[in-house]
Amino acid sequence: RSSFERTMLDWAGQLGVRCTIVEHSHLLTTQVCFTVTGPRRKIDEFLQGLRAEGTATMRAERMVMLSPL
Repeated sequence: RSSFERTMLDWAGQLGVRCTIVEHSHLLTTQVCFTVTGPRRKIDEFLQGLRAEGTATMRAERMVMLSPL
């Protein structure tokens, strides 16, 4: 989780937008909320990166969970 958050904060910094992260812990999961402010085109670019990073993270977690080890 921390590497995902760090990646997104670094990405926001590179784009020049402001990003804050709020976590909502649940029994077995954690919901993460990103608040991003800045120029619309930069926010759209951040969203594309967020989607790509989220997909990559979910794939990696799935591979670990399905691993026979």
